[in-house]
Amino acid sequence: MMNEIVYPTIMSGKKLLYVHGFGSSGSSGTVARIRELLPSATVIAPDLPLHPAEAMDLLNNVCQTEKPDLIIGTSMGGARPKAVIEDDNKLWVAKFNRMDDKWNNALVEYAML
Repeated sequence: MMNEIVYPTIMSGKKLLYVHGFGSSGSSGTVARIRELLPSATVIAPDLPLHPAEAMDLLNNVCQTEKPDLIIGTSMGGARPKAVIEDDNKLWVAKFNRMDDKWNNALVEYAML
């Protein structure tokens, strides 16, 4: 006897914006799995440009036009080590640059969150 798969309905009729990590895409296996698990939600998953300013512009435009109910991402970025810092009972992710970086890696990783 097969068990029927019951999908969560909490996101039924909602828009979800998925923001992929550096080196990934909006058509990754993660996006396919989210669409499979939340079939009654609209999943928006644009391919982000590598340049952080362009990525932020694209995400701002998507948010203004699509008005997602939820924004999720699966990457803290990977170009540099990070630290989790607690301040005023809140957790923050600290990202660090090096003096010889050719661009602002912390900003790139922030754009990919």
